[in-house]
Amino acid sequence: MDTKSAVLFDSLTTVIRNAVRDKDDRSIDGIEMVANIEGLLERVVSKKNVWEELKEIDAPSFAIPLKDGGLELGIEVDLMLLEEMGKALYSKPYIETLTAIEILSQINNSELIQEDIDLLKSGSRFLDVIMIDKNMNFLELEKNYISIDSFSCYISNLKEVEYFLIIVDNFIYKVPKNNRSINITTCADITETNISQVNLNMLKLNRHDSLNTNPVLFSHVLPNQRIRQAAFLKGLARGAIEEAIKYTNKRKQFDKKLIEHQAVSFKLASLLAELEGASAKIEYSTNSEGSKEFLLDATESLAYMAEIALKVSRETLHLHGAYGLTKLSKIEEFYRRIALEAIRYGTPNDLWLEASNLKLNEKESNKY
Repeated sequence: MDTKSAVLFDSLTTVIRNAVRDKDDRSIDGIEMVANIEGLLERVVSKKNVWEELKEIDAPSFAIPLKDGGLELGIEVDLMLLEEMGKALYSKPYIETLTAIEILSQINNSELIQEDIDLLKSGSRFLDVIMIDKNMNFLELEKNYISIDSFSCYISNLKEVEYFLIIVDNFIYKVPKNNRSINITTCADITETNISQVNLNMLKLNRHDSLNTNPVLFSHVLPNQRIRQAAFLKGLARGAIEEAIKYTNKRKQFDKKLIEHQAVSFKLASLLAELEGASAKIEYSTNSEGSKEFLLDATESLAYMAEIALKVSRETLHLHGAYGLTKLSKIEEFYRRIALEAIRYGTPNDLWLEASNLKLNEKESNKY
């Protein structure tokens, strides 16, 4: 990135940070000034205008190609936006919406699909993408129907989602979330993290209802999805560390700030160093965007960042002591959010295994 581009990038980062970060950071001796439920809900409400502010600067179209009506500011800006959203614990179904646009833009054979794309890129509509491996036991492939039973996943901010894109065997089905075969259980809590469990029970998809007649290519969709998730996890991990630094700078033990104790300061320094290493892997992966190595690099980046984020969530929660386990602490939100997002696209072990298989396939193909 040249000097001129770097200055513009830094300016854009500042604008986005101002849009998503908390405006009111109130605390006494490291304990946030949330003495009751009303105070907590005030903090939650302050996040509700974030998306409107991001829409004002046209953030939903940052990553969308010019040919599809977007701004195409590049993958660096896209990942920076996701990192800032992670730091702020703000998670509209943004990644899934971008994934949906990349999928639907390959079809683009009707006015209805184009209308969906326009609403998605304007930030006025959200949806969630559910990709199902055709080799799974809960799936039955028949001549005219696809049956899905006993499949479950977790989704954030489901109330914002209008429908699901369910993808099986490279074919895409548009399913409303009020379908009778879709059971939704909301994990309600006072911090309004809005995490829901979605269960597909005896869901039948008619092959004739597929949005596409020809299989869609996912060669660029999957790596984009994974590198974006890695950036979002990086933001969550960074936010958790920042909370721990603020807390340990204000809380005292034995007449010293917690952060002045060597064990605490060394632990925070170690976490930051590991996070920087994972960040370097993400930056390296962006250099292979558009190449055949991008999927491998993005998969490794997500696996590594997921491991680091899970470690960060545990260690920073520990530094907050018993207070960190209460619903009134922000670190508890980071802990639960990281636990969900770190395995959204597979556990780290699953991702490392997939990366190993990709490497083996690459070596085999290079022989010929």
